[in-house]
Amino acid sequence: LATNPSNELQEKYDEAVAEFHTFRKTEYQERAAKYPTDRKIRFQLGELAIEDKDINLAMECFQKAKDEPRLRVRAGQELGRCFASEGWYSEAAGEFKESIKALAGSDNETELSLRYDLMQSLAKKAKKDENIDLAREAMEICSGIARKDISYRDIRECRRNLEDLVKELD
Repeated sequence: LATNPSNELQEKYDEAVAEFHTFRKTEYQERAAKYPTDRKIRFQLGELAIEDKDINLAMECFQKAKDEPRLRVRAGQELGRCFASEGWYSEAAGEFKESIKALAGSDNETELSLRYDLMQSLAKKAKKDENIDLAREAMEICSGIARKDISYRDIRECRRNLEDLVKELD
């Protein structure tokens, strides 16, 4: 396909990718049924569910995966992202805060990612509820991220947007 692009080859490729994805999801669902206490399988099934935009299955899987200490932070972050995608910003923020606490500062990149996700959820909740306190909390988190790594994602734009939100709500 890379050397000889064509619509027919692209269709075959897309079909094969879709079949493989369906096979993987079915395989992990069977594994999860056979090994209900294996939280790693649940986590992987959750990731596949996200790819399929099956948020309900993903949330269920990540909730179960959180019971595994090695997966607690990653599963909590993914669960928080699921909540945020559903517009459940309070639940999302709770998951992000819990994951940050479980991380206990041991991984700087993961902590920044969690704080960024928390900031986004708080900002969306603040805007939705017109809550100045949540906007200020999001602004503090944004400021902390900017002080650690000014080039992190779109932190400069986030800072400007949060500053405008705080002014608007104040």
